[in-house]
Amino acid sequence: MNIHLDYAEFNDGKNTPEDLVRNPKILRAFASLFEQIPSTETIAIYGSSFSGYVAYRLIETIHPGRVTCIFDRGAPLKELSHLPHIIPGEGTTDIRVDHVVVAASPRHYSSIEATLQKGSVAKAVHWMFARDSAPPLYPFMDFSGGTVRLPIFYRMKTGWEDVVEIPKKQLAVILIHIWDDGQERCPYCGTMEPFLEQARKHDLTIIHATGFKTDANGRFLHDEKQLSPKNRNFSNTWPPRAFSETADMLAKKNPEEHQREILAPPLGIHRCSLPQQRANEYVADDFDEVCNIFEKKKILYVLFAGGGSFQCLPFTTVGWVNIQRAGYHAILMRDLAPASKFDSHGKTVNMQDAATLLFEINCRMSTDSKRVIKALENS
Repeated sequence: MNIHLDYAEFNDGKNTPEDLVRNPKILRAFASLFEQIPSTETIAIYGSSFSGYVAYRLIETIHPGRVTCIFDRGAPLKELSHLPHIIPGEGTTDIRVDHVVVAASPRHYSSIEATLQKGSVAKAVHWMFARDSAPPLYPFMDFSGGTVRLPIFYRMKTGWEDVVEIPKKQLAVILIHIWDDGQERCPYCGTMEPFLEQARKHDLTIIHATGFKTDANGRFLHDEKQLSPKNRNFSNTWPPRAFSETADMLAKKNPEEHQREILAPPLGIHRCSLPQQRANEYVADDFDEVCNIFEKKKILYVLFAGGGSFQCLPFTTVGWVNIQRAGYHAILMRDLAPASKFDSHGKTVNMQDAATLLFEINCRMSTDSKRVIKALENS
């Protein structure tokens, strides 16, 4: 059973905790739930800030002494410091309560739900606010086309998995140099096809950074490189600074051309990732062109696939280094970024782990194709 208060109205800054605790409408909403809970059952609050404190006061008004602990990742308010403070998902496998009241912004509900389900910490979860009652975190986020609730892996959070809510309209894909170099085994085939099928089905913007111009069959025309122009005059108004500053850990500077010698020219693009004729799909290696496309489409998040993970993926003109510097949130697709291999003292060294770590330290977020497909299907 949920309480369904209006988050925006509750947190409008006009009311003190005492005002809210005495509010008849809010008190009735809590009472209707907690009067049905047996007095022997325990209650925890998920949320240690303003909303969590008000929830605690309301529950204490109805059932004194029933709240046993606080779940949250942040430090609790001093008014809640007398209760055990538990960080969910970290050493809490033996923590069990009968009920959890989630007193947090509905923007965080997806990640909180995943955390509680993973830990199985309660018999029942009650949501304090209506899911649609919180305004978007940023006014420039457009959820009118649906929300992709994407599970991601935070290296910066010591392996903690979270769920990021991404506006589907503002999610794009960049495929970097997915070349057919004549190897018997294609590192993308079998994984790339179902991912691209879902991406196209949901009309995601797809950028094919091929490195060379191609013919209609995906074969390269080796005398015609796709190079970036020297004049970079794309707008600096997108993405908005308020969004860029939440992710950018790289020094801001102009993208540079990375030239490299290709000893064995690739044959063309792998068949599994050939571009299709659709309005939202482009073949482009030009940084200025890609930024213009992203600005026109109001893109904010970019999924990266291709290789090698320690070569072209970061360092080509539209690789993740430059896209992250431009202020977008880059997300690595681990299973679609095959290993870079180097010869060292006569041995072949797989640099995949190091390349993934480099990405996650700088861009924070990674995922895989299965998670993306499932998130798109559920969007």
